[in-house]
Amino acid sequence: MGFAAIAGITAAGFIALASVSSSLPGGQIFHAGLSQEQFAFIVLTISGPSAAIGVLLLSASLLPLIPSRWMRVVAGVLISLTTLAAAAWWTIYFVFSFLGVFAFNSVKVTADDGQSVIVKQQGVGPSFGYRIYRQLSPFTYGSSVSGGSGDEEFPTQHCTLASQGPALTLTCGKYTILVPPTPK
Repeated sequence: MGFAAIAGITAAGFIALASVSSSLPGGQIFHAGLSQEQFAFIVLTISGPSAAIGVLLLSASLLPLIPSRWMRVVAGVLISLTTLAAAAWWTIYFVFSFLGVFAFNSVKVTADDGQSVIVKQQGVGPSFGYRIYRQLSPFTYGSSVSGGSGDEEFPTQHCTLASQGPALTLTCGKYTILVPPTPK
């Protein structure tokens, strides 16, 4: 029961956080030091195996309580098929989440006056883009600017942020981007 509870609590927490961050106006995101892709990867790493172990241990202890032999066999086969189907879905989602951790590079950049933005590189292959989220509160960032960098990777690891009153100037490699104040 403990494994099933761990899986349920981690999955419910992730769903609640994702629904809250997507329902906020202006494309706001929640950020606590991890990108959404990294957080999803951690949740899947915890909840997937916990759910499978919990279901298998729980069903192994409950199946002998079924009086009829053929009903025990049918129930065992159904539980096994259901667990395999869920494990296959979880594995596919886990692989794409793992790839998303590396495909979407994000970094937090802070100016000297304490204002900060999250710069998120988007895309792989021939078309790269970026999205910049400006800080609204300690854990909430709002989508402020997005664009494309053409055929080359956007250099998120080499960014500096300068404050010019309410506007910010972000410099990443050869790109200089004016980040306007996010409307409240």
